[in-house]
Amino acid sequence: MTQGTPPPIPRRSSDATPPHVPMPVAPVAAIPVYADPRGPVRYSTPRVGRPGIITAIGVISIVVGSLGMLGSLGQSFYVVIFYTFTRAMASATATFTPVPPAPPAVPAPATAQTTSTTGPSTASAVEVKPKGFSAAQREAVVAGLKRVRTLSDKQVKNLEALLDAYGQDVILLRGAKLTATNVMKNVSDAGTLPSATGDEGPTYFELGQGRIEVSDAQAAFFPTQGEAVRASADDGSANAGVIHPSGLSDAEVKAVLARVQQLSTLPLNATQVASLTTELQTGTMRLFTPSSSPTQTSSQVIAVRTIGSGAVEVRTTAGSIQVTTSGQVMSTSAWPTSGPPTFNVRGGVVLALVLEGILSFLLAIYLLVIGILTLRQSPRGGRLHMIYAVVKIPLAIASGVGLYFLMSDLFSALPGGSGMNPVALATSTSMGVLFACIYPIALLITLRTRSVREYYAIGMRE
Repeated sequence: MTQGTPPPIPRRSSDATPPHVPMPVAPVAAIPVYADPRGPVRYSTPRVGRPGIITAIGVISIVVGSLGMLGSLGQSFYVVIFYTFTRAMASATATFTPVPPAPPAVPAPATAQTTSTTGPSTASAVEVKPKGFSAAQREAVVAGLKRVRTLSDKQVKNLEALLDAYGQDVILLRGAKLTATNVMKNVSDAGTLPSATGDEGPTYFELGQGRIEVSDAQAAFFPTQGEAVRASADDGSANAGVIHPSGLSDAEVKAVLARVQQLSTLPLNATQVASLTTELQTGTMRLFTPSSSPTQTSSQVIAVRTIGSGAVEVRTTAGSIQVTTSGQVMSTSAWPTSGPPTFNVRGGVVLALVLEGILSFLLAIYLLVIGILTLRQSPRGGRLHMIYAVVKIPLAIASGVGLYFLMSDLFSALPGGSGMNPVALATSTSMGVLFACIYPIALLITLRTRSVREYYAIGMRE
């Protein structure tokens, strides 16, 4: 210790720094972690706006669906009505009696009126005519034809009258070859023709040299070349005088004109009578069926009425004719010789088209609904439209095939029986199928574009 330095002051124990003691801290409880019941929150890129093509698909689908519903119902209704109409036409045709072809004009010689009232056994006493057959020859011909078709007693008598006058023109067999068996073999076809009078039509026999027609009123022969001939066993036959191209005799024409004047409210003038006479003689539309009785022929006139300013319309069992006061023929109409068309539409085709119409109607409703969903930005819009397109195309093809067969049945029943050209019919129905497939095909193409695929790809991820 140095001089002058005071000694250190001793420190008291109370002045010492107390040791550091940490403050007590209450323990902190662990914070529980609760799971979100909706799952983890996902973050995605904001969705882009709806492309205009999607809006177009939705709007077009609504329009096409609405029109498709109407079209499908219309097709089914049309097919059912058409089938019902064809059935009604078939029923009417069963009772219709069309006019057979008329023979060309030929003067009827007096020999055609030869009466054979007692059959072959007594006819032998009559001298054989220049073109006629003897009783034995007539008997052989009649026997041969009766082996092919049954003939009534009246038909046999008329046939004998025809053979008595024109047998050598009708049958070419001669001598020992003229037998019933050879006559039967010479017939290539036989049957019964329709009649416009409501009675059973004449029986016909097709031979190599022409056709024989035999009815209870008369017998006629229509050669493949040359003029037709007619004969009857009835003394009151209508064959007296000239037979016109219409097949009517002068007596029948006069009877028809008298019947028309009787039924008309206004008498026909001379010009109308002349025009009507010409029409009856030429037989352009063949409005009458010739018969052995002028009264029977005239009874085919069913009505006469006055139209316009004095024009007259004559209606027969086979058609009608209109003649003006100046004698001009305004119109003529008649069923063809084959009768009214018989529409033999296949029931299976009708059923298939009706079923296709029902399915197309349901598919149109489906398209209408998915069009609305597309406008509401449904992420399934693309897939639903793809299903529609895949189903619609086969349905359209099935409809086209059914319509082809339906129209083929229709056109094949029209006069002439040739029907519509198959190529033209197939082309027209194919165009209809192509038109029905335009929207489904457009959908298949549009749904594969990049913008549409990206739009629905984002929607499906969400």
